[in-house]
Amino acid sequence: MARGRKKKRSPAFLASLGCGLAGLAVLVCGGGLSGAYALWSRQLMGVPPYGDGLRAAAENIEAQAILGAPIRSGWWVWGWAGDDTVTLRVPLDGRSQDGVLEIAAHRSGAAWDFDTLALTADDGQQLDLRAAAPRSVPGASRTDRRIEVVAAQEAGSLDEALALASALVTDHPRWAPGWTVRGLVQLDRGALDAAAADLAQALSLDPDELDAQVGVGRIQLAREQWADCEATFTGVMQYRSHDAALWLDRARCTEGTGDLRMAVAGARQACTLGSAAGCEMAERLR
Repeated sequence: MARGRKKKRSPAFLASLGCGLAGLAVLVCGGGLSGAYALWSRQLMGVPPYGDGLRAAAENIEAQAILGAPIRSGWWVWGWAGDDTVTLRVPLDGRSQDGVLEIAAHRSGAAWDFDTLALTADDGQQLDLRAAAPRSVPGASRTDRRIEVVAAQEAGSLDEALALASALVTDHPRWAPGWTVRGLVQLDRGALDAAAADLAQALSLDPDELDAQVGVGRIQLAREQWADCEATFTGVMQYRSHDAALWLDRARCTEGTGDLRMAVAGARQACTLGSAAGCEMAERLR
């Protein structure tokens, strides 16, 4: 029998194949780099000059007139953060137009001084915001002070935690996490009305404050507002699906509504994620 001849590939085919493989490599590498920078961008958002600079822009009347309120940060923050210096380029989204916030700051002891805090709008308008934010804040940052509140709370020193949280919201009345942490302390103390007021204030400053939403759900749970707390926890769990405590909280809400099938499923998920109380609840309802 005659052996079949091997089909030759045309130069055009080989060129197309090469381009296709090269394009795939670019997509794979590009996706990896994109993911890595997204993580770096989130880390940049955690440095104090970012939060203080963004708050100065968002609360400034002139900036609001230029961009349109509310002013929020975009997703991709560019720059560099070292131990003593920070340089950031923060995209801003306004109701009327967008802009960029340039931040350059250096550490002075425990505080940060702004060397640059400048807004440039898409239409070319510029605004120096250094006067809108303190150039040096003595003592611990508000983030460090919030950590102190949580530490006292976790140690069971609720009176101390409340005093620290009250001082924090007095010094930073426009910072949503401060109101949230005081609300959660009030919740631990059993002062539901005071907790609800603090958490409502936090959400009025930042409707996306997830910890405040969790606190609201736990107040609803304590007040046996079953359907409301189920809805609240369901909304938060879109972003915190691996939080065992939230699965357990929602299971308790669904048990209250009488939906035992969902309650068992939620308790089992909490158990799977490491909650002993979730395991006990699943066993009790089985």
